[in-house]
Amino acid sequence: MIEPTQHPAQFVSLGSRRVFVRKSGQGRPVVFEAGAGEWSEHWTLVFERIGEDFLCISYDRAGLGLSDPQLGCRSAKVLAAELIELLDYLEIQTPAIFVGHSFGASIVRMISSLAPDRIAGIVFVDGWHESFADWERENVPNSETGPGKLMKLIEQAGLFRALNRFLNWVCLPKCPWSLDKDAWKSMLSITNSAQFHVAAKLEARAYTQTDKEIAAVSNIDVPIVCLVARHTISKEQVPSNYPLDDHNSAWCLSSSKLSQLSSNSVLKLLEDTDHMILLVRPDEVVAAIRELDHMICDDIP
Repeated sequence: MIEPTQHPAQFVSLGSRRVFVRKSGQGRPVVFEAGAGEWSEHWTLVFERIGEDFLCISYDRAGLGLSDPQLGCRSAKVLAAELIELLDYLEIQTPAIFVGHSFGASIVRMISSLAPDRIAGIVFVDGWHESFADWERENVPNSETGPGKLMKLIEQAGLFRALNRFLNWVCLPKCPWSLDKDAWKSMLSITNSAQFHVAAKLEARAYTQTDKEIAAVSNIDVPIVCLVARHTISKEQVPSNYPLDDHNSAWCLSSSKLSQLSSNSVLKLLEDTDHMILLVRPDEVVAAIRELDHMICDDIP
């Protein structure tokens, strides 16, 4: 059993499954939604820096982190409904600030459609916008053949995960962020688990459906702060022939479109970070939450 490394934390029962939740602080609720292949632990550095001024809530989506898995369609609409169910269980009725990173932006957008009265404002953190899928289709070749297919078969057989576990036990890879050793080991253990890979693939299979769902959410009637990394990926993260500059330009343009969903929004382009703003520049996320809180207060008659 992998133990949580951040407290206070708890498991709550929603029907037949358990959901892992982290809560700290008091005041206006701030609900954190992680990106694809991420979970509550990825918000650790933000939690550490925001203090006790807000009631901060993060959780692990089904099958990710420490939460029990859930089969079936895992599109943004389904995930948003599950988050609303969790907030009902936690008795969070006061309109909250929602913070969505990457794919998590899609879930937050769906919350604004399914339960607009639950949202006081939104912080998008290098959030996914459906327009980037057009660039991907035109510029990223299909990797289902050759070495990519071979690695997929090895991974499905469990050999790749077993090798990763062995290497992590022999020599812990260097953490690229300012996390403590226990949190980093926990992340590696979870990402090497079969449950994690199944959950991540289920969400990925629903991406096309998710894009259709979020495209219908073209207006959000609350203040928005939109953080976008100008260089979301670096040359170390992609093959040498990958169109890196075009990717970053297209991502910056598409992610920035999230700020256009509201007539009351702030867009901030960040130079000194990659896609993982929440771990590279957690101070920027905290500052965005505080700025949004002021915007919300200014909006109140």
